Amino acid sequence: MAEAAAGGVEYVPAVLEETGQSAAGMIPAAPAAFATANRNGVPVEQVLRTSVIRAKQAVGAGASVYGALLQARKFLDVAVPSLIADADRGAVQASIASTNVAGYVRMLNPPSCRRCIPLAGKWFRWNKGFQRHPGCDCRHIPVAENRAGDFTTDPYEMFNSMTEAEQNRIFGKANAQAIRDGGDIWQVTNADARERHRPYKGRRRPTLDELYSQAGGSKARAVELMREHGYITGAQQLRQQVERFASPVSVAPRPGSARERVLAARASGVRDPLDRATMTAEERRLFDAVYRREYARRNGVVPRSVGPNSADVVSGSRGIPLTPSRWAELDAAVQRQISQIDTSRPEGGELWSLADALGLNDDRADIVHERLYSQMLDRFRTSTAQRGFGLAEALRSL
Repeated sequence: MAEAAAGGVEYVPAVLEETGQSAAGMIPAAPAAFATANRNGVPVEQVLRTSVIRAKQAVGAGASVYGALLQARKFLDVAVPSLIADADRGAVQASIASTNVAGYVRMLNPPSCRRCIPLAGKWFRWNKGFQRHPGCDCRHIPVAENRAGDFTTDPYEMFNSMTEAEQNRIFGKANAQAIRDGGDIWQVTNADARERHRPYKGRRRPTLDELYSQAGGSKARAVELMREHGYITGAQQLRQQVERFASPVSVAPRPGSARERVLAARASGVRDPLDRATMTAEERRLFDAVYRREYARRNGVVPRSVGPNSADVVSGSRGIPLTPSRWAELDAAVQRQISQIDTSRPEGGELWSLADALGLNDDRADIVHERLYSQMLDRFRTSTAQRGFGLAEALRSL
């Protein structure tokens, strides 16, 4: 674990140099600090001793000595590589925090699983924990934006690089076919996860297997059903296979979509500071708190979502009635986010810039909100019309 952490420390400046970024100010992490416990702070000895517990539990359940030891070995086969990989990743993330780099991109280390592939290329702020499962071997790329230019940072490049048999094995036959047919890889994998972990019965979204059965062999009908139930969205893949065994073709993102704006910001290195789609999670928390407060100030109700949504348009709902206690909560939420601004950094860093753009520094928040809501409404109208939700009449009332 210490050696892996040492390698992680060396990795950060090497990658920054290779990608044309500065490692100035980096304070190397202490490798030994990452060799004492797992990512949850549990001592290594205690983690490894779990294998003994597993063996004893197996004996208690009637397993032979060989069977019990096999259970212990299966645990160690996953736990040991995970400990080593987490030591490496921990040292990398600690080292990134001391540089001028704002975050990292998640990079696959093929072969990868269906839980990791959809996360490839996703940008995270430097203090966002690395999501991983036991045995995960994905890596960080310290960077302000996705510059890797490699299939290991693009879920669809990764998907299309596999054979059809590999796609079916990793994602499941129905899910893989849905992605090949143009399904959004995030919607498909998330729906599959929700269905496998559903703790209750009742109304639910049809599974892909059920939709393909309903389609009766018609690909056009299958695509229509997937779109109807949200498996194909405006954020669907940039590269997809139109027909089985066909070569991947480039498909432009829907005009005006969040994905198009994110890609444009990445390509140009310039973004609209008030475009929520291009914000970090930290920026969105401040943005959302201000949006809710200013919406309530303007309309006398608390919004149910940040920006217009189809459900409220159809129902005619403007939000939840505003009360003095709710107003106090909204204002406290804004103040709590403002308190997160690091004034020790030059001009307060990105959050300070966002606060300025939101008009918080000179009491223009209500004016900025009016422009913001108008912009969000225009995008919502365009998006709804392109997705064919049939809300034209309701939209005219807005």
